[in-house]
Amino acid sequence: MELSQEYPELALDIVDRLIVSAPRLSPGDVITFLWKLKGDSFVQLGRVDEAQTLLCSAIENIKSTGEQFLLWRIHASLGKLYKAMNRYTNAKFEFSLAYDIIEKQINTIPDKSIRMKSLQRSLSVLRSYGMPNRN
Repeated sequence: MELSQEYPELALDIVDRLIVSAPRLSPGDVITFLWKLKGDSFVQLGRVDEAQTLLCSAIENIKSTGEQFLLWRIHASLGKLYKAMNRYTNAKFEFSLAYDIIEKQINTIPDKSIRMKSLQRSLSVLRSYGMPNRN
């Protein structure tokens, strides 16, 4: 169970406390993972504009920090957001980006069995975000 899905208000409270306690955090700074969690919580609460702003800020932050391991998850979060907003073309695009990033990252794993297990786990996460099955 993901905290932001089941208890979004609690997740927001925890994330906000973590942000406040972060050392040397200046206005405009982004903590990618916390922005993602907060964005996911906002999606659950229907606060779509705030969710979109946070998730897009997290993606921009990745461009400067190189935290590529979070990128596909944030695109999946945007896919879920756009799906909730009935913006299905945008949702499909974001889920496709997430899938492509996963595929690129997984193809760097030399062991085929580990690669397949990683792909299955990642696809399971994408489906939990609402990505339709790929044809």
